[in-house]
Amino acid sequence: MTKKTFALLKPAIVLTVICMVAAILLAVVNLFAAPVIAQAEKDKQLATLSVVLPDAKGFNELSAEGAPATVKSVFEETEGGGHVLFCETETGFDTLTFSIGVDGEGKIAGIKLTSLFYSAGDSGKENAIFDLIRSYVGQRNTENAIKVSNATFSSNAMKEAINDALDHAKALREGR
Repeated sequence: MTKKTFALLKPAIVLTVICMVAAILLAVVNLFAAPVIAQAEKDKQLATLSVVLPDAKGFNELSAEGAPATVKSVFEETEGGGHVLFCETETGFDTLTFSIGVDGEGKIAGIKLTSLFYSAGDSGKENAIFDLIRSYVGQRNTENAIKVSNATFSSNAMKEAINDALDHAKALREGR
């Protein structure tokens, strides 16, 4: 290799070495950070469990196999006091995610929103969804929920996902 050829290739070689070192460093950081991040997510999820099913003593994760598409994960209260289901549904504008606690009698013990898109200054939609959530607590179905006029797509999507969760919780209670 001539000096002229080496001079032309030197920047490419240096850049390749820098990229390789950066990739190796990122892989090492990920090796140590991934378990910490996963544990933090698990802790966050477990904290949500006791919010939506406050009288629970503990939880066991169940398989979500056979659950409706809106039900992403399921936890059972260790003493048969109900289930917590993590749900995800499309509102037409965004993805709505929430957890729902269903007590041992099939009543909604609590609902906690995880994510829902709000436009800046759209507090009417946010308030409407929270009013809707409050109207579900203590109910066995969604028939008596308040009517929401400011968040129709979101509230309808949520209602369908709640019905899916209630149906799945009922099937779990009945051993199906």
